[in-house]
Amino acid sequence: MDSDDICFLANSFKEYISQGCGIDVDKLNSLVEEESSMPGSFAQFVKEHFSTEIFIDDDRIESLNLVLNHHIKRKPEQGS
Repeated sequence: MDSDDICFLANSFKEYISQGCGIDVDKLNSLVEEESSMPGSFAQFVKEHFSTEIFIDDDRIESLNLVLNHHIKRKPEQGS
């Protein structure tokens, strides 16, 4: 497996969802809190607002990979 097989789309799952929905993490946290009083509201919001288009930007992906690539633990190649 070489480095092109894996890429990072966000620093965390919360950032991934918030960026895909076009909101900040604080707003995402508010929506999650509202879920207890309005079951299904969070899933509906994500369904209506989430888009993957922001994640297609090659410069964005390259920048995240440079910062986060050290988190990937690679197995040594067999036979080496």
